[in-house]
Parts: sequence; structure tokens; C-alpha cells
Amino acid sequence: MTDQPPSAAARRLIAVVDRTAKYGYINAESTVIIPMQFDDANDFYGDRARIRVGPSGSGRYGYINIEGKVVIRAQFDEAEDFAEGFARVSANGKWGFIDREGRWIAPAQFASARDFEGGLAPVRIERLWGFIDTAGKLVIPPRYGGVAPFSDGLAGVQDGDEWIYIDTSGRTVLRPPYRSGAVFSEGLAAVYDGSKWGYIDQAGALKIPLRYDSASRFREGLAAVYSQQKGGYIDVAGGGVIPFQFGRAEDFSEGLAAVALGTPDTYKWGYIDKTGTLVIPYRYDEGAFDFRGGVASVYINSPEAQGILQLRIDRTGREVWNPLQHGKAKSGCFIATAVYGTDVAPEVTTLRRFRDEVLLHRNWGRLSVAAYYCVSPTLARVVVRSDGARRALRKWVLDPIVEVLRK
Repeated sequence: MTDQPPSAAARRLIAVVDRTAKYGYINAESTVIIPMQFDDANDFYGDRARIRVGPSGSGRYGYINIEGKVVIRAQFDEAEDFAEGFARVSANGKWGFIDREGRWIAPAQFASARDFEGGLAPVRIERLWGFIDTAGKLVIPPRYGGVAPFSDGLAGVQDGDEWIYIDTSGRTVLRPPYRSGAVFSEGLAAVYDGSKWGYIDQAGALKIPLRYDSASRFREGLAAVYSQQKGGYIDVAGGGVIPFQFGRAEDFSEGLAAVALGTPDTYKWGYIDKTGTLVIPYRYDEGAFDFRGGVASVYINSPEAQGILQLRIDRTGREVWNPLQHGKAKSGCFIATAVYGTDVAPEVTTLRRFRDEVLLHRNWGRLSVAAYYCVSPTLARVVVRSDGARRALRKWVLDPIVEVLRK
């Protein structure tokens, strides 16, 4: 699901986790911009990002802005990303919706809910689904056994034994002869007759024959489909663009799709382009996800981390963030560490706290930190090799600064 397009500043921030399992945000140069302080965090959607304070299962969720300031306090049992300006949140076992300021537009009252799409959100009252609008008003009563979100002005719903499509007023528009179906996307919707999947258009005509074992929505002109337990891709005309060869095939995002070879126990994940060319090798064994803002999350089984490790990569496969390789170095004080001989020296700790608690919370401070990380690794290498430079920097620069900060 997507919210309003994030600002350029939000798009440059990437949620990452460090060696201590704390989350923060870096920029494209892997510099820490929002310090590692959250127990969970997600990327920005419309200049808001979801964070958790406290352990999984008992912690609470809230939201921050691009400066790292908590703008909606951590108070929810569960929470999802913003979609179309609203976020789905849970309190006391019920779901509701809030706006970007944290105001309830629909109090936590629903047994279940899904994100807004096309201006309406599916909500479940007891066992049946209906839809609310952005004012929180129930505009389509709960009478459906299952729903697919609105897209292209239509939503698929389970009406008794029939799968039908309704418009935003709740009026039945299509009553195709299929057992189940999915959301419309790029003019087509996947439908299921109890045996195979195909695609219909908005007039209800079968445009792509029922011949697939499973089928996803179209994204960027292609849809992932499966036949005989292998995944491939078709275009909106039903043509086979990328042959059936993958154990898993995910949707395209920003021109690339995550795919896996092998069996569920042996999957290796990589990324292909729309010609089927492998552009990022099969080297991730625990999963790979969509690209957003040029960055994707991938997971590996890491003996060094004694578990599953989350990496962030760019569209070339370059690691933007690896907690084991970059987490400590990128958030450290290169020159101060070189001068005092260790990154746990009291003086280095004082300087690091000033960076994290003061500089990184101000625009001019973040610019200063970014400039520092551009030049400090080179200067630090010079300082390490020169006793005179190290003594001079300590006596005339760093010691006076540390003394002022301590006061």
C-alpha cells in the first residue's frame, strides 16, 4: 500500500537496525541521521514513519517525522504504515484509523480492517465486511464474507456463494461466474473458477484464459503467475514475457522483481529486470522485498549474527547497510577515536552524545555531521600515523570542546 508521495527528504531516509537490535535511519551515504533508539522502525510514508517502543508483543507503536521527532506517541498495540493519509491502528483488540496528526477518524471498533485504497477502507464488523470513507463514515454496510480493496473504482467482494464487483456506492457492477477473485490493477483482475486463475477486464470479459495455478495483480505492466509450481511473468495481453522457472516470483517494483530458485528449504533470492535478466545475483537465503526509493530489504542467515540479518541494498546490489560491517563504523567518531585511541574513551562518549542528542536533531547539525563523515575517515588515517598531530588535536581542539560540553 502507498501513501501520498514522501518528500525528497523522507525518501532519502532508510530504516536500519544496528548490532544492538536498535533501529534508526540513515541516508543514501550510510550516515546515521536519526539515531538508533527504536525497538522497531519502518520506512517513511508521506513524511511519517512507524516506530515501536518496547519489546515485540508488549511494546507500543507510534510515528515520527523526518526529523526523528515523535509526532504521534507510542500508544497502539499494533499499527500499520500510512496509506492515502491515514493509518490503521489497533487498541484493546479492535482496529480503527487515525490521521497524520494522530486524531481518530474512526475509533478502534472493528474486528479487522485493511488500508485505504481508492478513498475507501474495508472494515469487518463481527463476521462481515463493509467499507468506510475518509471521514470514518460507514458508506457500504457490512454484508460481505470477503473483500478485495477498491482499485480503478471497483472492489471485489464475496456475496454469499458469488464473487462480484461493486462500485464505490455499493452497487453491483459485475457478476462474473467465478468462485473468487482479486483486486483490479491496470485494467485487469485475477479470477478463480475453483481450479485455475485467469484475468477479466472491467466489463467482465475474460481477457486472459483460466490456465494458471495462481496469479497476482499487475504491477508495472507485468504480473507474476504460476504453473506446475514454477513462477513466471505475463503482460496485460497474456503473453509470456519471462518463462516459468522460479520457485518464487514477486511483483515488480521500480523495474526489478525479487525471485528465488530452489525449494522453500533451499531458496536463494535475487532480482531480475523486465527482460528476465538477472541483475542482482541469487545470494539471499532468507528473503528479498520490494524496492522503494531505490532501496530494498534483503535477509541472510548469518552465523556471525547468530540468526537472520537484515541488509539494505540499492538497485545494483550494493549494500547500503550491513549492521555487522557498517553499523558501528558509520555511527562512530572517526577522528576522536583516532586521537583518544578507543571508541569507548569518556571523551569520545561525550562527543558522540552531543552528536546524537543535539546535532542530529537540528538541520544545521545534520549537515555538519554529513560533511564530517565525508572528510573524517581520511583525516583519521593521517592522525593515526602521526603522534604529533594526535597530541595537537587533543590539546588544542578536542579537549577544549569536551570540557565545554561537559559544563
